[in-house]
Amino acid sequence: IAGAWRVRPALDIGVGQKITLVSGLFDLLYRVPVAGTSWAIQAGGGPAVHVLTRTGAAESETEGAFSVVLGAVHAKGLFTDVRLSRRAGPELAFTLGYTFR
Repeated sequence: IAGAWRVRPALDIGVGQKITLVSGLFDLLYRVPVAGTSWAIQAGGGPAVHVLTRTGAAESETEGAFSVVLGAVHAKGLFTDVRLSRRAGPELAFTLGYTFR
């Protein structure tokens, strides 16, 4: 999108004891540069689809959700954020990631 608005699709995978969670996320984020640095603050949110698979279960569970994101991003691609979700998946998640360009 244009200007300070960004679209950030993502695929998150969480593996635990007897459970695997795969989440497809589609965030719309607004960025505000931090003066004098290569960092920016970003906030936004968007829809998510969570697929939960339990070891030994015949089927997986699929649910939709909506999440709100607040974080920071560096010009070279490093980012971190905190995500609050409604309905399905983790209710609170911390992320440290890198955007490949």
